[in-house]
Amino acid sequence: MNVAERLSREIVRVTVLRAAYVHGDNPLSVPNTVAVIAIMTAAIETGHNAAGSGSVVKMMSAIRTLEGFTA
Repeated sequence: MNVAERLSREIVRVTVLRAAYVHGDNPLSVPNTVAVIAIMTAAIETGHNAAGSGSVVKMMSAIRTLEGFTA
């Protein structure tokens, strides 16, 4: 798998995870949910920008950031 494919996979994974936070039973019952959603959104945007730039360094950095989000 190349870097662009890996980045795309991570963007999709975090987007699905973000949706779970947004549309959960009671998203505000989890501490810091609003902050987590904002950070995820920023990381996803950074991933899209990195993919658009074509820079392998930026893409790898975005992948590392996105990999840090877990369920």
